[in-house]
Amino acid sequence: MRQFFGMSPSGNLEEAVRGLKSPQLIMLMSNNEQFEAHVKKLESLFPGVPSIGCIGMSYDVRVVEKGVGVIAYYDGVSAVANVLENVSVMPVKYIGRLQQDIRAIKSSGRDTVCIDFCSGNDACVLTTIYSALQRSNISLVGGTGDGGKISANGRVYEDAVAYAHDIIGNLNAGLNRWIDWNFCVDQNGGPRHVPGGFTASMIVGEDGSYRKDLTFDYIGHFSKYILPGAVRIGHSRCDDKVEMTAAKNPDGSVVMVLLNKHQEDSAYAIRMQGQVIRISVPARTISTIVIR
Repeated sequence: MRQFFGMSPSGNLEEAVRGLKSPQLIMLMSNNEQFEAHVKKLESLFPGVPSIGCIGMSYDVRVVEKGVGVIAYYDGVSAVANVLENVSVMPVKYIGRLQQDIRAIKSSGRDTVCIDFCSGNDACVLTTIYSALQRSNISLVGGTGDGGKISANGRVYEDAVAYAHDIIGNLNAGLNRWIDWNFCVDQNGGPRHVPGGFTASMIVGEDGSYRKDLTFDYIGHFSKYILPGAVRIGHSRCDDKVEMTAAKNPDGSVVMVLLNKHQEDSAYAIRMQGQVIRISVPARTISTIVIR
């Protein structure tokens, strides 16, 4: 097995992968502003090669904080890449993917390692993955990226999307309250009662400063517009590409929250009481419509 490492302090992905040929596994560390573009570009440069990525620093004897770094393995490596979605709320829902991948490359504790890039909720993620790895005595290494985003095989996944997906599904099933386990934590993921701490929608520094994760904004699409006393109203869809919930507020306004988890934009016509409103739901976004 051989290893390749390349970086670009300016964020030039083609510079970072210069000289890389026939990789069998690629790991991407990018910055928040260019992450999604780098994921898409990497897939176009090395189509079909298993890859994972996150937002974070990369370094050898140099440190790149805002650029891009690439680690690749080749020459005798068997690798697969996959994603466990919704781990924060349904930890074992997709564990079968990992179990299938373990069998696919005939993994064993003698020659296999599992590398994990996590978008948050480290303790739950590690416990879930370990439950599948321990039977084969496979080692686990990895870390948590910034921004609540990771990538696998050319596709970006966001922890915020999992929140929105579950809130929409639960509201449609009759839920009338949503309690977040940790809405705000310190820089160490605490206060905590498990090793590793937690992630949250807001991280607060010792000096009182704070930064908001994308999950904060996604939750806001529900909390800002679906008001106390609102009632859920029925709706129908022409397809299942966009998830949706709808509610009527006490002031008579109607709120619709739409989640597009796919890579393509979608266009729809909302029909209500004989009136038609045409809308566009951009790829991988959450949108809220309020009709007064």
